[in-house]
Parts: sequence; structure tokens; C-alpha cells
Amino acid sequence: MPIFDDSYLQSLIDEGEIEISRQIRLIHNRIAIATTAGNSIYSLPTNLIGIRRVTWKGNELPALSVIEMNTSDYFRPQNLMNQTVPKWFNPLNNNYEKIQILPVPNESLVDTGDLNDSEIIKERFIITGIFLAIPTGTTYRLPEFMRRNVIKFYAMREAYLREGKGQNLTASEYFGNMYSTFLGIYKEIMEAIPRAVRYSLEPNQHRKIARPQLPTTGKWSF
Repeated sequence: MPIFDDSYLQSLIDEGEIEISRQIRLIHNRIAIATTAGNSIYSLPTNLIGIRRVTWKGNELPALSVIEMNTSDYFRPQNLMNQTVPKWFNPLNNNYEKIQILPVPNESLVDTGDLNDSEIIKERFIITGIFLAIPTGTTYRLPEFMRRNVIKFYAMREAYLREGKGQNLTASEYFGNMYSTFLGIYKEIMEAIPRAVRYSLEPNQHRKIARPQLPTTGKWSF
């Protein structure tokens, strides 16, 4: 008879996918938020953990810090309550639960449409952000190869670590070491990707088409 039942292991697999997406932060997406004229504060998705870019009808909104709002007369709330085109955003309390756009918007926008369509982008309030995985869905998932290579080590580490039936600290340490190793590999890959993109955009002296300088895989053979 198996030491761990399927439902228990599945719960650890789901838990692992969420935790790995928090550690590596590779799930990026673009979402539209429906707005109402006269309202400046809006709720954000519960799995949002970082904001990369905010646009109002195609125009980027810079972040407005609490310090700026508290020290500059121009940014005081009473000066930003008149309804007009928003120019800044404020991630309230930096916890990404809500966002404030200022001045108060004078227009209601919908949240539907293809957000890769430039014409749609020009008519939406859009947030580009970093998200946690939602294992029960299809949109916010880790890549399949990463789920195969990393999550199983996380799940087995936790399964053998927890007190009760099947506890084996030696096995937990083994799987924990494997998890840490693979997590480190993927973190290193993700950190190298921006450098690869940058190098691919730099013209070389021979004026040939630049190619991305991807991280070597020699030491990462699985």
C-alpha cells in the first residue's frame, strides 16, 4: 500500500508550483482592469506579486510614491480629485492588492479584448505584471519541463519531512538538496535571459544579424 495517497501528493505538487513561481518569478502576463469614471482605486488579482508596467489607453503611467504624495503640494489628494486623464499610479501599501490611478479617471473603460492588439491597447487600462501560479487553471502555470524537473523534488521533500506516516528525514534531505539544485539552475537561467536579449540587440562590428547569446547548458545536463 502506498505511503502517501494521491490527493495528499497532489496538494504538495500544487503547493510546490505556487512556491516555485514565487521564487523564480517567471510568469508574466498583461491584464486589463475595468474602470469607472470618478473612481481611482481598483482591486488587483490575488496572485499578482509584482507590477512591471501600467498604461492608460496606451500611455505609460509612472509610479507615484507615498513620499511624493506626502511631500509635494502638487501631488496632494485634494489637487488630484478633479476627473481627468490619469498620469500616475500608486500601488497602495505595496502589497499589490489594490492600485490607485491619479488624477481620478474621467472615463470608464472595459476589460475585454485581445491585449496584443495595438488598437485594443489604446482603449484599455492595462497592467503588465508578475504572477503566482494557479495550478488548477491553464493561464498561470510553470512551463511543463520545469514542473517535471523541480516540483517533484519539492513535493517529495515536503512529504517525507512532515510528521506522521512515512516521515523519513534522510529522504527529505535528499529531495531537498535536489530541489535546491534545480531551483538554483532555473534561477540562473532566468537571470541570464535579459543579458541574452540585450546582447542580441547590440549591433556587432561586422553588421551581421545579431544572435541571442543564450546561457550555456554544459553544466546543466539533466
